[in-house]
Amino acid sequence: MTTLVRQTLFLAVAAALSWWFFLYEPVEVNRALPSLAAAAPVSVVPRTRTPEPKPENTPAPAAPTPAPQPAPEVESPPRPEPIEAPVEEPVEEPIQEQEPEEPEPDPEPAAETSPPPAPERGSPDAGGEAPAKDLMQNSDLVEQARRELSGEERTGFSTVLVATPEDQLAIARYFGEEVLLVPKAALDPDAEGARWFRVDLSDAAAPVRTETGAPPLDGFRQYRDLFAYEYERLPPPLRRLRRSVLSRADVFVFAALIPPAEWAVVVGRRRAALALSGREAADVERYVLRYVHRPDAAFDLEVREIVFADGTRFFPTKDRKGG
Repeated sequence: MTTLVRQTLFLAVAAALSWWFFLYEPVEVNRALPSLAAAAPVSVVPRTRTPEPKPENTPAPAAPTPAPQPAPEVESPPRPEPIEAPVEEPVEEPIQEQEPEEPEPDPEPAAETSPPPAPERGSPDAGGEAPAKDLMQNSDLVEQARRELSGEERTGFSTVLVATPEDQLAIARYFGEEVLLVPKAALDPDAEGARWFRVDLSDAAAPVRTETGAPPLDGFRQYRDLFAYEYERLPPPLRRLRRSVLSRADVFVFAALIPPAEWAVVVGRRRAALALSGREAADVERYVLRYVHRPDAAFDLEVREIVFADGTRFFPTKDRKGG
């Protein structure tokens, strides 16, 4: 009997609690929100689980760890002023050729005069036909080259020289270039252990010599960057020179420095190609020249392309060959 009374009491309490949780609606809610109660009935979701009480002694969240401050950057030594942009090998692409403008005929026949004398071989006007040796000895071209390499005269355009990796040593011998590797540590010749490396072109084996003191960078603003060529295709002396310093990040320059006599050939070829195009020097954005073989182990330079500021291109070699 006692058990029956206890179970009946439990059922009554459970029914009362169920009514309280699921069916009872406090009057205060409708009073506080009259507009919401009038708009739509309140939907009560049955609560299936009573949330557990939060423990009183909850540990405070740990303070965020401050982000580490970046280490100050160490500036690398700037390149000396005598060196400008390296000479790279461009990627050739098919492009539309620009035909040179033809001069308009004179409205009246000119009086008969004796024909002008042919330009002297080696002069700037004969820069497209004269051999490279003549241009290297032309005083006007050599002086112009000296002004450009020293920075006294700014041309306003770039000059790109293209050559194969295998020819680097032969080109350097023919034009009298300096082929060297200068580590960054050698920029201060007074520092202890400062040294740089040079290929001895006077020796047939072209050994790599270790040098001390200031490297001969003055007066060279144009050079062929030997890092731009495939290492495996370079001649063995240049590969030995490259291995003189293990890390490329420690190298200031690894290049063949172009002397004024060689740059005089560049100046003469540029002038002749520009005259053939019929345009002005102010219109030029870039010249592209390529080293070419000549008999008796000689080399020359010829202008392959002129890129103008308006996007047009002119190909002097194709024009001389009739397209």
